[in-house]
Amino acid sequence: MEKTSFGISVWLVSALVFLVCLFGGYIPALLFVGYILLKESNVLLKKNALGALILLALFSVASYLIGFIPDAIYIVDGFVGLFGGSCQALELQNVANLLSNILSLIKTILFLIFAAKSIKGNAIDLPFCKKIIERNFEE
Repeated sequence: MEKTSFGISVWLVSALVFLVCLFGGYIPALLFVGYILLKESNVLLKKNALGALILLALFSVASYLIGFIPDAIYIVDGFVGLFGGSCQALELQNVANLLSNILSLIKTILFLIFAAKSIKGNAIDLPFCKKIIERNFEE
C-alpha cells in the first residue's frame, strides 16, 4: 500500500480530498489540492484531487446559475409591471429553490460516492472533466 509524504494511505487522502471539497469549501479545498499537486508523487492521487476540485467548481457554477433565476424573474416582473401586467414570480422562486435543493442533494451524494470509491482504491473517472485532467497529466 502506497503512502503519502506524511504517512497516510494514498487512497485515504484521495477520499479526504472529496470530503474536504464537500464540507470545507474553497479555501481548504484549494490548499489541500494544491499541496497534493505540488508535493505528492502519485499520479492517480493528483488526478482524483484535480477531479474533485473541478467537480466542486462545476457545482458552484450550476448553483450560481440557479440562483440567478429569481433575479431574472424579478427583473422581468418589474418590466412587465411597468405596463400594468404581472407574472407569477413567487411560484418561479419556489421552483428555483427546489432546483437548488436538488442540486445540493446531488452534490452531496456524488461527493460521498466518490469518496467511498476512492478509499477502496479506485480511480475516479469523471467523463465531463476527463479532457482537462488528461491534458494536465500526460503519462
